[in-house]
Amino acid sequence: MTLNTQKINSNERFIRWQGILREHVTFINNLLMTIAIAVVGYLISLLNEVTFNPIDNKKILFTTGLTLTFISICLGLATTISRLLDFKATLKKIKIELEKKSSDELVLS
Repeated sequence: MTLNTQKINSNERFIRWQGILREHVTFINNLLMTIAIAVVGYLISLLNEVTFNPIDNKKILFTTGLTLTFISICLGLATTISRLLDFKATLKKIKIELEKKSSDELVLS
Protein backbone atom coordinates (compact mmCIF):
# COMPACT_ATOMS: atom_id res chain seq x y z
CA MET A 1 0.00 0.00 0.00
CA THR A 2 1.42 3.35 -0.95
CA LEU A 3 1.76 6.33 1.35
CA ASN A 4 -0.90 8.24 -0.60
CA THR A 5 -3.41 5.39 -0.22
CA GLN A 6 -2.73 5.20 3.52
CA LYS A 7 -3.27 8.94 3.81
CA ILE A 8 -6.62 8.69 1.98
CA ASN A 9 -7.72 5.81 4.24
CA SER A 10 -6.68 7.78 7.32
CA ASN A 11 -8.61 10.82 6.11
CA GLU A 12 -11.71 8.72 5.46
CA ARG A 13 -11.46 7.15 8.93
CA PHE A 14 -10.98 10.56 10.51
CA ILE A 15 -14.01 12.00 8.71
CA ARG A 16 -16.13 8.98 9.66
CA TRP A 17 -15.15 9.14 13.35
CA GLN A 18 -15.59 12.91 13.39
CA GLY A 19 -19.15 12.39 12.15
CA ILE A 20 -19.79 9.78 14.83
CA LEU A 21 -18.40 12.14 17.48
CA ARG A 22 -20.67 14.94 16.23
CA GLU A 23 -23.69 12.63 16.44
CA HIS A 24 -22.82 11.61 19.99
CA VAL A 25 -22.29 15.21 21.14
CA THR A 26 -25.66 16.14 19.64
CA PHE A 27 -27.37 13.18 21.34
CA ILE A 28 -25.83 13.97 24.74
CA ASN A 29 -26.72 17.65 24.47
CA ASN A 30 -30.32 16.81 23.54
CA LEU A 31 -30.57 14.23 26.35
CA LEU A 32 -29.26 16.66 28.97
CA MET A 33 -31.57 19.40 27.68
CA THR A 34 -34.56 17.05 27.95
CA ILE A 35 -33.65 16.02 31.49
CA ALA A 36 -33.07 19.64 32.56
CA ILE A 37 -36.39 20.80 31.11
CA ALA A 38 -38.18 17.90 32.82
CA VAL A 39 -36.55 18.79 36.17
CA VAL A 40 -37.56 22.45 35.84
CA GLY A 41 -41.11 21.40 34.96
CA TYR A 42 -41.24 19.13 38.00
CA LEU A 43 -39.85 21.82 40.32
CA ILE A 44 -42.31 24.40 39.03
CA SER A 45 -45.19 21.95 39.48
CA LEU A 46 -44.04 21.49 43.08
CA LEU A 47 -44.38 25.24 43.63
CA ASN A 48 -48.06 25.04 42.62
CA GLU A 49 -48.86 22.46 45.32
CA VAL A 50 -50.32 23.78 48.54
CA THR A 51 -48.55 21.16 50.68
CA PHE A 52 -45.09 22.11 49.37
CA ASN A 53 -43.56 24.68 51.67
CA PRO A 54 -39.75 24.64 51.81
CA ILE A 55 -38.25 26.52 54.74
CA ASP A 56 -34.79 27.72 55.75
CA ASN A 57 -32.01 25.78 54.00
CA LYS A 58 -34.43 23.78 51.88
CA LYS A 59 -35.74 26.99 50.33
CA ILE A 60 -32.19 28.13 49.51
CA LEU A 61 -31.27 24.74 48.04
CA PHE A 62 -34.50 24.61 46.03
CA THR A 63 -33.94 28.10 44.60
CA THR A 64 -30.29 27.36 43.85
CA GLY A 65 -31.15 24.08 42.13
CA LEU A 66 -33.88 25.68 40.06
CA THR A 67 -31.57 28.54 39.06
CA LEU A 68 -28.69 26.24 38.13
CA THR A 69 -30.97 24.01 36.10
CA PHE A 70 -32.37 27.03 34.26
CA ILE A 71 -28.80 28.21 33.55
CA SER A 72 -28.02 24.71 32.24
CA ILE A 73 -30.96 24.95 29.84
CA CYS A 74 -29.78 28.37 28.62
CA LEU A 75 -26.25 27.06 28.06
CA GLY A 76 -27.62 24.01 26.21
CA LEU A 77 -29.63 26.29 23.92
CA ALA A 78 -26.56 28.47 23.37
CA THR A 79 -24.57 25.36 22.47
CA THR A 80 -27.19 24.27 19.97
CA ILE A 81 -27.40 27.71 18.37
CA SER A 82 -23.60 27.96 18.23
CA ARG A 83 -23.34 24.57 16.51
CA LEU A 84 -26.02 25.53 13.98
CA LEU A 85 -24.22 28.78 13.17
CA ASP A 86 -20.95 26.86 12.83
CA PHE A 87 -22.55 24.39 10.40
CA LYS A 88 -23.98 27.29 8.41
CA ALA A 89 -20.58 29.03 8.22
CA THR A 90 -18.89 25.78 7.20
CA LEU A 91 -21.40 25.23 4.40
CA LYS A 92 -20.82 28.77 3.13
CA LYS A 93 -17.06 28.21 3.20
CA ILE A 94 -17.35 24.94 1.27
CA LYS A 95 -19.68 26.58 -1.27
CA ILE A 96 -17.19 29.43 -1.84
CA GLU A 97 -14.32 26.95 -2.26
CA LEU A 98 -16.33 24.89 -4.76
CA GLU A 99 -17.27 27.99 -6.75
CA LYS A 100 -13.62 29.09 -6.75
CA LYS A 101 -12.47 25.66 -7.97
CA SER A 102 -15.06 25.59 -10.75
CA SER A 103 -14.12 29.10 -11.90
CA ASP A 104 -10.42 28.13 -11.85
CA GLU A 105 -11.19 25.09 -13.99
CA LEU A 106 -13.03 27.27 -16.50
CA VAL A 107 -10.07 29.65 -16.74
CA LEU A 108 -7.59 26.78 -17.23
CA SER A 109 -9.62 25.06 -19.95
